[in-house]
Amino acid sequence: MGLEEVFSIAESEIRNSEDYQYHCRTLRELILNDFQFACQYFHYMLFKKDFLINPKHHHQMFDALMGLWSGEYQKLLINIPPGYSKSQVCVIYFAAWCFLHNPSCRFLHTSYADTLVERNSSYVKLILSYDQLNFRQTKSVAIPIIPISDIFPELKIAKGRNTKEYWHTTANGMFYAVPFGGKILGFHAGEMERKRDKFKFNGAILIDDPNKASEIHFDNSRKTVNNLYDQAVITRVVSEATPQLLIMQRLHQDDLTGHILEKEPDQWYHLKIPVLDEQGEPLWDNERFTKHSKKVLMSMKAADPIMFSGQYMQEPVPEEGGIIDISKFKRYDYDLGNDFDLKFFVIDCGIKDNE
Repeated sequence: MGLEEVFSIAESEIRNSEDYQYHCRTLRELILNDFQFACQYFHYMLFKKDFLINPKHHHQMFDALMGLWSGEYQKLLINIPPGYSKSQVCVIYFAAWCFLHNPSCRFLHTSYADTLVERNSSYVKLILSYDQLNFRQTKSVAIPIIPISDIFPELKIAKGRNTKEYWHTTANGMFYAVPFGGKILGFHAGEMERKRDKFKFNGAILIDDPNKASEIHFDNSRKTVNNLYDQAVITRVVSEATPQLLIMQRLHQDDLTGHILEKEPDQWYHLKIPVLDEQGEPLWDNERFTKHSKKVLMSMKAADPIMFSGQYMQEPVPEEGGIIDISKFKRYDYDLGNDFDLKFFVIDCGIKDNE
């Protein structure tokens, strides 16, 4: 019996059919063992359209997240331009995938905006509670979109307190979403594990864009975010082995990325993804889809080079100048005299077009 015939049967009969059970087992294996497939499956669940994969940056993020999941490193920092699906992949789809592996995961998620963390939390919960029975027809095959409860019967969203920002699984898993500076006392990410036990991922702190772009040039705003991370956020781990994930666009030399790289540079696995590579080619401009063409990127750079250097190239520069730091110039007291008709400097910056 083909998939289309399976889906034409009454729902009560579908779930008892051998074909349906086979699809559940197949999808379970694919979702658990292939994070890219899981992202595509989740995306179609939420938006009823394909998730476009760009090998230049999505594969880098997938590999980095698998390193965090496996325990290869405890702290992961990803700097990437805005609009390149960092929240979808690194918060929504990654957290949902982790819950499917381990329903007792405990996540603490924070960002500069309450609307962002609540949206991310809602999407994670929506994936895990997806109950529609449908299939997606491609040119060559029909992919079943089956309720998560049929694929992963061990995972259930707990009843009771169940809000956008705070919800549980019946296995004592938790997702708590709160804006940076919000109430986090009493909530912890991860679970205690005995030292002799093999590492098992059981939750993490997920930080998504902690700095607000419109306030980044205020010293007090930057200091507040950095102090909140030092004094509040990192104290919310159950143990020192609890993973941390920070994903953000660079906004300033002293944003949270700059702060942690200065404070503990050797403790973080740092993935930096600029919008132009070393050859000056765009990050996402291929035969299938163009996010930003080189022409558009060069226009953005010309309009605001300081913004472009930080948010898009992940190399923030001083506000005093995007190329030359005046404070580094040496000054000399002796008089050169007045015997010169013209005085000038010749400076070779040695900077490529894509820098």
